[in-house]
Amino acid sequence: MKKVALVALVCFLVGIVGTIAFGHQVFSFESEKDSVDQSKTIEGSKITGIDIDVDVADVTVTSTDGKDIEVHLRGKAIESSYQNLNFNVEQQDEILSITVESKKDFDFSIPSLFNFNGFGGLDLEVKVPEKMYETVDIRSNVGDQTINALAVKNFMARSDVGDITLERLESEEASIYSNVGDVDVVAGQGGYTIETDTGSVELDLLALKGNTHIQSDIGDVDVSLHESPTNFVLDLQSDIGDVSVKNINGFQDSTGKDLFVEIGSGGPVLEVVTDIGEIKVSGN
Repeated sequence: MKKVALVALVCFLVGIVGTIAFGHQVFSFESEKDSVDQSKTIEGSKITGIDIDVDVADVTVTSTDGKDIEVHLRGKAIESSYQNLNFNVEQQDEILSITVESKKDFDFSIPSLFNFNGFGGLDLEVKVPEKMYETVDIRSNVGDQTINALAVKNFMARSDVGDITLERLESEEASIYSNVGDVDVVAGQGGYTIETDTGSVELDLLALKGNTHIQSDIGDVDVSLHESPTNFVLDLQSDIGDVSVKNINGFQDSTGKDLFVEIGSGGPVLEVVTDIGEIKVSGN
């Protein structure tokens, strides 16, 4: 009964996502849009933490060899929505807060549903000096998040609708939460907590050095390890979908449903749990 309910949930969510993605082709509510082009620069030597909160915009954070933090918001917005756009960059002690939001509450109607209340093409680009940060926290309602070459002790990304991509993130602990959207980590370091409702997860780790937990309701999970640890625990569980392990030192290749194995003692734990989706763990 549980599997039937999960399959029904998949069909329902696919319909919702398809409606949002292609609704503009069925319903036409075109309005003239104004260009948005705003930028702010903050001296970055004293900044140890970055907090980003956006309603509807793609977010890109990249480290550079400069000394300043450069924040740039660009794109298109309907004139009435542009007037209600709040773009704020504020430093509070050692924390830099960046906000992109609408000053008015969301207007739930067919036009606003497919046009996201007038904001549908905004890009927030944040360039930060290359150094180790204490915290980076990114929250978005609708929009993709892309993080490139960032070093931070504690990283968190949360998204309602949108893909999250991390490339060369150096962290001690990274937490990623997504309702609808894929999660892709390339050349990651440190421990990870990844939880998704609907979306695939691809986790590429240079080495498994910290405990890593992945929970996916609907979506495949693919974990690749450049370097297999001498001591570690694999705990892999899927209600609907195969579980496979390949090219892991000290462990024979295996394919089945659930898998629990401990190699050595005192090593990091890799736990992956899915309701619907395949689980693959492989070594390079």
